[in-house]
Amino acid sequence: MKTVATILPLLLALGLTGCGAIKATEEMGGKVDQTNSQVTKTNEAVRKQKMMISLEEILSDENSLVLEPVPLGMFAYGKTFAEAATAQEIVDLAYLYFKEIDSIRPPDSERDPVTGEWKPETVAKFDHDKLKKFYAIMVISGFAPQSTINQMVGDQIFDGGRHEETAYKVLMLRYTFISAILLGESLFPTGLTNVGKMQYAVDYANYLSFIEGLSFGQKIAVKTNGMLNPDNNKELSLSMFNTQDVWERIALGFETELEAKYTSKGSKHLPTLQVLRAKINRKVGSKHQIRKL
Repeated sequence: MKTVATILPLLLALGLTGCGAIKATEEMGGKVDQTNSQVTKTNEAVRKQKMMISLEEILSDENSLVLEPVPLGMFAYGKTFAEAATAQEIVDLAYLYFKEIDSIRPPDSERDPVTGEWKPETVAKFDHDKLKKFYAIMVISGFAPQSTINQMVGDQIFDGGRHEETAYKVLMLRYTFISAILLGESLFPTGLTNVGKMQYAVDYANYLSFIEGLSFGQKIAVKTNGMLNPDNNKELSLSMFNTQDVWERIALGFETELEAKYTSKGSKHLPTLQVLRAKINRKVGSKHQIRKL
């Protein structure tokens, strides 16, 4: 109907009325619908291609060479994948990777013929390949938009989806990535010196509070069992972290690290900082309230 309303004035201007106008309108409307369908298919193809290329790059030898303490090489492509993927696609990938981590074993020909133990080079290669997938899911989970995480929680946990257990693992890896890496290894060491850093810190802390505040927090955990070297297995749970400490660290940064030019009278950033201060103060106790500004 919207198409007809848009085209009709043009038809009248061209002198096309009556049956001819109706026929022309129908034909043009059909072509518009066909074009829209083709555009949708093209956009979907581009999205999936972007995801495929990103995943290949995440797992490439170059980008996965260094995984600890920070898998920095995975960041750019992990963010691209996370922003393009749906909640279902992320949890499907996580399920597949965790299954591979815990179940794939090298052939017995890779054992030392004398001791029967896995060859050292086999252990190094297989465990590194599994750790690549572990950190790939961590990076993707950490960079996923909050709306995607909300969708996953609703579909998989509240509605009892096929991959409910995997969704708990995704939440744990997201929490770990944001808390230990985006905040602990990036923002906090350099100081919350400007408005942009402060905004990111508050946003990240809100993502952590969302996870910590879920009613099934005791189920949010990750434990791998498939590494050839048991020391390479990973075990994480929410009890290892404290979101309140994050908020108090942000409050301290607001008080002691934020450069004076952003808080001085007449600064264009004052309205933004006032909003951020209010958000922080709602999360910290009276002992850590931000009083200046």
